[in-house]
Amino acid sequence: MIRLLLFLFLAAQSGNPAYLTRGDAIQARHSRYVELLQEFRASLLTRIRMEAPQLEQRLDESAAVTTYGYQVVPKLLPDPPRPETSGPITPGRYSWPRTEGLYGTE
Repeated sequence: MIRLLLFLFLAAQSGNPAYLTRGDAIQARHSRYVELLQEFRASLLTRIRMEAPQLEQRLDESAAVTTYGYQVVPKLLPDPPRPETSGPITPGRYSWPRTEGLYGTE
């Protein structure tokens, strides 16, 4: 609760819209995370060079072929054939009270 109030207070003081303030906070958090990962990788490579130098080359080779993020594209397949017979469309009854009742039972 205190974190939320502090965040709202800082957002009001900065004069920027809340989404920009939140985005800046997330970007700073991500930058720190990347920095920690780079520090960890450097310390791990130092230790590997000292204790198992033959492993470093194998790790570099496997890291070069790794794809991630938007570089990964799923294989596109043709649409499956539609069933030849389909039953009649039946309308359903939907309402907010019924939806609330469904959530209440879960």
